[in-house]
Amino acid sequence: MFFLINILIFLLFFPASFGLLWQTFTIDNLSSQLISFAFFLFSLEQARMAFLDLRGLFVSYQKINRQLFLIFVFVFLLTILIELYGFYLSLFSLGWGAIFVLLSQIWFNLFAPIKLNNDDKLTFHNYYFKEKISVLITDIIGLILMMLWTFNIGKLIISIVMVILTSLFLLIKYSNPLSNCQKMTQINFPRIEG
Repeated sequence: MFFLINILIFLLFFPASFGLLWQTFTIDNLSSQLISFAFFLFSLEQARMAFLDLRGLFVSYQKINRQLFLIFVFVFLLTILIELYGFYLSLFSLGWGAIFVLLSQIWFNLFAPIKLNNDDKLTFHNYYFKEKISVLITDIIGLILMMLWTFNIGKLIISIVMVILTSLFLLIKYSNPLSNCQKMTQINFPRIEG
């Protein structure tokens, strides 16, 4: 089943991701290249999260409150549709596509009642508003920046900021020292007696 989910997510996201990567190297405008690259990286992350969320739903749907589960599925599916629309639109209108992608993030983070835990067990927890505030603020800042970029206000500076923000987001997310420390403590080293 997970193999089919992998293929489905790949088929949905790959053409847009590849198109964004292609634009990164073929557009003759530096600010557009940078935005395209930032959203290429973000499309890879969103494809990964879509896979993990779907996989988590299949694994733990019996453990989740039915009403929360149904709300999450609705929010999740609509998020994926808006997000994919944005990624594909960005191949024709980079600014407007990016705006739709960011709107999908605001939609998800505003209305998702549960969130996938950052563990290997693919479990969910209630996603309370106090947890959402910092993420929503970041999403709104990104949306405002992309709206300014779309209307030709500070394009180069905004594109550099968007690449930096996307890179920092991915760096922080995937180099979590706490999770690395927890994995390291699970290693059993031989005891040296002396």
